[in-house]
Amino acid sequence: MLDQLLSKKGRLVAGAAMLALGGLAGWATFSRAGPAAWLIERQVDLLGAYSEKLTFVLLLVPALLVGSAVGFLFDRVTGQGGPRKVRIIAVPPGEAPEDVRRCWVGLELPLAAGESGPRPANSFGVLSGPRTPSESLARVAGGESRRQYGYVIDARTAVDILARHAPEAAAWWEREAPHCLQPGRKFLFHAEVCEEV
Repeated sequence: MLDQLLSKKGRLVAGAAMLALGGLAGWATFSRAGPAAWLIERQVDLLGAYSEKLTFVLLLVPALLVGSAVGFLFDRVTGQGGPRKVRIIAVPPGEAPEDVRRCWVGLELPLAAGESGPRPANSFGVLSGPRTPSESLARVAGGESRRQYGYVIDARTAVDILARHAPEAAAWWEREAPHCLQPGRKFLFHAEVCEEV
């Protein structure tokens, strides 16, 4: 999971922080010092005895969470993190004509806001799919969507980039699937046709 959310350096920083904090949790547990002393005291008060394993786990879990947070903080401060863009490396599947879909190949598209990597998402065909957000919700609730794994891209942004490379392909989207280009609408590019850049 962290490999999709953190940069390579962010994962190294998070791993080092987890290792250091995990070691500190182990030392505190077995020396009965620091926060372990307080945890042991609470266990004795509540249970009449204490467990080193429980004490270690109670210290290790926050250590791992803090270590992960350090990795995210590193990525935020240094401007790194999950992929910012994907390059389309193969013709994506879909309902658009093949010559239109072929025009995506080679383009670099930014991930939609809040996206950090590939993920499962409900999807519909661009021609047979719903035209409005409420119709989308109804069809998802009715089990009509397909669960696909890929990168979520803002549709309007993608077609604007496509227009600079292949105006005729972008014109197809404007003419045949304008509902897909409404504010907030997204495209899902299957993970196998994308390469992170």
